[in-house]
Amino acid sequence: MKLEKQLFSGFETCLCFSIRHFRELTQAKDILPIHTTLLGKAFNWAALAVESSGGTNASCLSQLAHCFRLLSVWPKLKLQSLGIEEEKEHEFRQRSELLFDLASDLEPQRQEQKKDDPWRLRERLLLARMAD
Repeated sequence: MKLEKQLFSGFETCLCFSIRHFRELTQAKDILPIHTTLLGKAFNWAALAVESSGGTNASCLSQLAHCFRLLSVWPKLKLQSLGIEEEKEHEFRQRSELLFDLASDLEPQRQEQKKDDPWRLRERLLLARMAD
């Protein structure tokens, strides 16, 4: 058995890493400095997945959209500590919507899927807590 053999190659590996970090983040009750790092990792791997797929994989685009949507409600002080300008929330939200639209254009049946997965519910709760 070869230990160095990967189960996935290309964008799938990047996508899996992004999802792993994102799902860990959605379990947060309070946003701590470690969570900013998790968001950065989720974002980085999602961007690499989109790049590796050539922007033609709906799952990669959707994952990056989820990261942008979360970034749009991220605490301003934590964004400033990363050097991200204020008032970017609107831009992040628009980017998220654009990426979700692109994913839907690539795979129109995605809109028909149930959206009640446990991780989605945790994401909605986190977004609601952060928007308050």
